[in-house]
Amino acid sequence: MSRAGCAPIWPALTEAAWLGALVFAAVWLGAMAAWWSTFGGATCSTDGCHVVQASPLARPLGVPLSAWGAGLSLATVLAGLSALRRGVSPFLDPWTAGGQALGVLGALAATSYSLLVLRAACGHCLVASTTLTGAGLVYGLAALSGSPAFELRARRPVAPFGLAIALACLVASAHWLAALRLSFQVDRAVEALALPEALGPDGVVWGSARAPSQVLAFIDPLCEVCIGFLESQEPLIRCGRLRMRILAASVHGTSDAGALMVCAHRSGRFTEFVRDLAEALRTEGDVRPWIVRRARETDPAELERARRIARRQEELAKRLGIVETPTVYLLSDNGRPRRIPNTLP
Repeated sequence: MSRAGCAPIWPALTEAAWLGALVFAAVWLGAMAAWWSTFGGATCSTDGCHVVQASPLARPLGVPLSAWGAGLSLATVLAGLSALRRGVSPFLDPWTAGGQALGVLGALAATSYSLLVLRAACGHCLVASTTLTGAGLVYGLAALSGSPAFELRARRPVAPFGLAIALACLVASAHWLAALRLSFQVDRAVEALALPEALGPDGVVWGSARAPSQVLAFIDPLCEVCIGFLESQEPLIRCGRLRMRILAASVHGTSDAGALMVCAHRSGRFTEFVRDLAEALRTEGDVRPWIVRRARETDPAELERARRIARRQEELAKRLGIVETPTVYLLSDNGRPRRIPNTLP
């Protein structure tokens, strides 16, 4: 690809406009990621994460799709830096251009498969796809604009790249520090408010008291990811390696799901409750009808007592700002909870 072959398809950009485009892209993508991770809501059945993660799309050739995207992005950046060292503009380097193009095509293919074939969308996947696509479009606009600013002139291509990367790192660092501070505050609030409730007589307990590991989990039985999470932990519970203390969280609307979870614990049939819930999801695609039927079959007095307990726990979850389920805390030997990042089963 030669400089002469780059016919302008857009009015020639000044060097300031090129720098502005890169800065805007870095700030916009960083702000979008920060907004989603802070205010995006639950990473569960409302946006189809469970459906996407259970599909072949999640692990092409056995490798997580996120690892493919991260590897491609890293390879593209290294190709651009290598081009600079060789005295070639990254906008004229075929390896850098190929990496950007592959990222855009991969993002579009993954999103199309998710929406058209799976008919489900994972919010985190959409953010990743938008990031790859946005970076590719900004790169393409810069490469095809034909501006003389894209020619390699002593240090000029390096400065805008460095500033754009620095701004992106600044945005990411600011968000990370804010999230770390918020996480610390929430952990202390969980220790002061949620832990006494979970350790009290009304907390749902699943597993042996002799288990070497213990976690505190906020669970919404209407959440597909919560159901998959509980089902995936049953082998650890059964072999005595894990004990789980569970509090009800109403993320997907009001129902008797939390109350039935409390009833199952009080009757000593929580494992059966988890299996029935998972079977209802597999056979009916939605657990709400099963929840309604099970509530009708439950003793009214016992159900009403469980409702009061579940409502108290759900209000506590709201006070703590629990907006995604499952939210899981590892309980250390000294009793202090430590948040475990959400991982889909």
